Amino acid sequence: MRKRRKVKRPTGERQPLAASHHVNDTWSTDFVMDALSSGRRIKCLTVMDDFSRECVDIAVDHGIGGEYVVRL
Repeated sequence: MRKRRKVKRPTGERQPLAASHHVNDTWSTDFVMDALSSGRRIKCLTVMDDFSRECVDIAVDHGIGGEYVVRL
């Protein structure tokens, strides 16, 4: 038999997200993973401007470490 996972409950009230009113006011980052036709996985780190929805930067590599993310 499998063990049932406990449901994680939020610890407090959620705060609404701050809306950006200008370009380059706030950026969002996201990791996107995909696979090549050879089966090898690649990771993409995307950086988007929240106001203009423009993709500011995309970093593509087989492995993206924390130091690289901080430097970006």
